Amino acid sequence: MKVVMIGALALSLVASVAQAQTTSSGQSPAMDATSPDMFVTQAAIGNQFEIDESKIAVKRSTSPEIKKFAQRMITDHGKAGTELKKIVAKDKLGKVPAKLDADHQASLDALKKAKGADFDKAYVADQQKAHDDAVNLFSQYAQNGTQPDLKAFAAQTLPTLQDHQKHAQMLSPGQ
Repeated sequence: MKVVMIGALALSLVASVAQAQTTSSGQSPAMDATSPDMFVTQAAIGNQFEIDESKIAVKRSTSPEIKKFAQRMITDHGKAGTELKKIVAKDKLGKVPAKLDADHQASLDALKKAKGADFDKAYVADQQKAHDDAVNLFSQYAQNGTQPDLKAFAAQTLPTLQDHQKHAQMLSPGQ
């Protein structure tokens, strides 16, 4: 009896998670990420978020290693953002978002309020999550994307993002 109840509870939980992960269009986020519009939006917002946070980190971090990482993020993500904009313009794919979405803006605003070791800890945590998200997005689009130039961009950018992800995971606030 207990096994049946636990099994039913587990199935219910899985169904609830799947339902919660469904977007308003009825598609899962993984499916949405293969559309050019969704990829451009998510890639551009994530990219700008990493640049905006890193500009603050270069000025306010207490760690030379974090400052060095932040400067690399500004440089690498600046190049990626420029390349993405060129592809969007060349292929007439719409618009690259001009500002962050509400979640990224809230994270950026919270980081602006942090100081000292708390700042470094928050920046590193944000960059770890941002790079986990970016690697997932670019990997999915490189494999399953529907627009050839964006698919090539995702595949070419992915190794750099994976390197950033690895570096972010090794950062320790207060170094």
